[in-house]
Amino acid sequence: MFQHYLKIAFRQIVKNKVQYILSIIGIALGLLCFSMTNYYMHRHFSQYTIWPNADRMATVHTSYEKRGSLSNYFPGKELQALIENPVAGIEKVAVVTRMDRANLTYIIDEKQEIAYKDNLIRVNADFLDVYSITLKSGKSPFGSPNQVMISASIAQKVFKDSNPIGKTLYYNRAENDQSAIAYYTITGVFHDTPYPINDWTVDILMPAGENYIDPNSYYYNNVTLMLAQGVSPAEAEQRLTAQLPVTEEEQPRSFKVKTLPMQMTEGENIVMLILIPIIGSLVLLAALINMLKFCIQSFYNRTHELSLRKSIGATSRSLFLLLFTEISLLLFISALTTYCLAELFLPVFYSYLPPDMSNNMGLIETAALYRQMLYYIVGLILLCSLIAWIAIQRIKHINLIEGIRTNQSKHGFRNFMLGFQIFICFLFIGGGIGMTLLFQQLEDERYYTLNDRECKDIWYVQLRDVQFRGQEKQIVSRIRNIPEVEEVVYYEYVYTNTATLSETNQLRILQHQSDAHLAELLNFPIRGRMPQNENEVLVSRFLMEEIEKDSINNGTSVLIGDKLCQITGTFDNWPFLPIPEKCGGPEASQFRLIALTGISADQDLPFYVKCAAGQSKKVKEEILAVIREWLPPTIPFEMETLYDKNFSWNGGGKMVSQLFLLLAAITILITILGIYSAITLDTRGRQKEVAVRKINGAGTKDISRLFGNLYLRLVVIAAVVAIPLVYLFLRATVNREIAWFNNPLYWLAIVLFVAVIVFVTVAWQIRKITRINPAEIIKTE
Repeated sequence: MFQHYLKIAFRQIVKNKVQYILSIIGIALGLLCFSMTNYYMHRHFSQYTIWPNADRMATVHTSYEKRGSLSNYFPGKELQALIENPVAGIEKVAVVTRMDRANLTYIIDEKQEIAYKDNLIRVNADFLDVYSITLKSGKSPFGSPNQVMISASIAQKVFKDSNPIGKTLYYNRAENDQSAIAYYTITGVFHDTPYPINDWTVDILMPAGENYIDPNSYYYNNVTLMLAQGVSPAEAEQRLTAQLPVTEEEQPRSFKVKTLPMQMTEGENIVMLILIPIIGSLVLLAALINMLKFCIQSFYNRTHELSLRKSIGATSRSLFLLLFTEISLLLFISALTTYCLAELFLPVFYSYLPPDMSNNMGLIETAALYRQMLYYIVGLILLCSLIAWIAIQRIKHINLIEGIRTNQSKHGFRNFMLGFQIFICFLFIGGGIGMTLLFQQLEDERYYTLNDRECKDIWYVQLRDVQFRGQEKQIVSRIRNIPEVEEVVYYEYVYTNTATLSETNQLRILQHQSDAHLAELLNFPIRGRMPQNENEVLVSRFLMEEIEKDSINNGTSVLIGDKLCQITGTFDNWPFLPIPEKCGGPEASQFRLIALTGISADQDLPFYVKCAAGQSKKVKEEILAVIREWLPPTIPFEMETLYDKNFSWNGGGKMVSQLFLLLAAITILITILGIYSAITLDTRGRQKEVAVRKINGAGTKDISRLFGNLYLRLVVIAAVVAIPLVYLFLRATVNREIAWFNNPLYWLAIVLFVAVIVFVTVAWQIRKITRINPAEIIKTE
């Protein structure tokens, strides 16, 4: 019997192959999109739930009334007091004192050593209990000096199948460093942590030492408490505030304790938890609705066949299996297509990720993703089986005479699903166009001095590894001599500093450092000249205005940090940053006050390497060849182009806008298919009615209104619901006023765009049915 159902289902799929092929592609794309968004969501939120003691693990935020905000830092004096005099209800206090990307050498045996860069984290003993670190072999290093424990994955990577217990490692150092080498003994191997800690994969754990708390430090931001059973965060807050000392200059002060599950539903997390799964599921939902709608309606249109089946003894169960087999076969083919698309799409997806994501958290564990897809496919089959059973109940009482006399039924549920498809289409088209316009506006506000091609021909190289120490000049000289290299320019962004204008006026500024050729390399105009040494500075015109208003040096110099610098010139805007006059709002102030200081002759900074046009790949190979003369091949060396650096600043908005446009294109295709299948089945099912109306004098306009009014109502209703949601979403993405947000012509254009898509889709079929010959239809009936 199953073979019979399968044959009938296959026959129906072949009969409607065009519609079903597009439906399969739509479901495959929707399932892939839904699976990937949920995969990243699950991985992000698992950091709050995956730990065995997650419900009792809590972070502490310090609230100072003087500062007016919460701080993630736990002051050293209070932390030391907490460690020395435990607060009731707090069982453990995990403290991370340092996190390093350590450049290490592992001693395998007397004849073999190997260098790697691994994450080394210095922690106190409570860290192991709070994060449930368990040993696979060996013992804990706490209690003895110069001992460490490594993760199981590091043990496998470095020592393969040999036992790492008792082996040693040491920090690599510069060739000219003559100090004694400190060796560390591996005493244990711990099971890999289920999730990175503060976005760091835990490779090596090293005891922080005896006096690991500096009471004068304000920079302990990796402190995790483990509360006792039954102790609430509010109780812990009260006890911390009551017991810990308060420094006089910071009074009054209180603590805010948040457990990991609490953090999962706060701020941006709750928005992500609600919004991202909805966005990820909309494409899948639109495709699934389209497939089910066509499947079930074509099944209803087979009432002649169904009534004959019932007349010869077919039960509701057999009719259900007939429909369910067809749906299941479509979902099975869709699943295979999804897996094929994943294999093709993931490498392309990785190529668009920023370098920091493509090397770490952005990578997808394909086995987990495929397993997740399988669960969703099973869920879809169960859901579709329920919908198929409901559909069968609607025709449960059909008899032979009714099946022969009529072949149409009310389509209220179908029309609702069709309207929902158009609603989804509005969401993605409005969001895609809106995000694209927002991104373009942000791009227009940036001061671009080079185009994308020129940026791709400039490499940014940082010689941070200890193996390069003392060799920087020689390496730079070798790179300068590469034939395809046109220029090497030292440059580094120093982040924020303080510019002192007078005894009462200090400003926070953005400080950069470079040699005298940066303006020429980045092609930005200046007034005056570039700084020639570390005692000279080039300032933005906004900073110059502040200096001229309030300066003890008559506007000729400025104190930056603790160094008095002579002003050599000014510039209007810094390359690739937003132009203050254009962006406005709170974003503008941080880009106004900028200073570029010079460097000394013996100062070694990261540097730009300008390549001959189109030679960037070849230059990279040459640079890596030079680098590998000092750096072992087991230690990765990363370099990025100026284009990559710009992408890390503003590439996120571009990716989101492109994603929305892609989803909009998919939903347009699915919506067109859904409307086309609906109008096709409508016109086929109502040919007799149209023929009678034409005999009674109905014209083309009357018949067009008969079919077109439904789709016009659906477009209007979907627009009324969707447009306000799109408006609220776009307003939430920016924190300042955008002119076109309140322009009704923009929103009207979106409505007209969707309306034109619907009109073009239905017009062809309406035109066909208005040209039918009534005599032929009546004769056929």
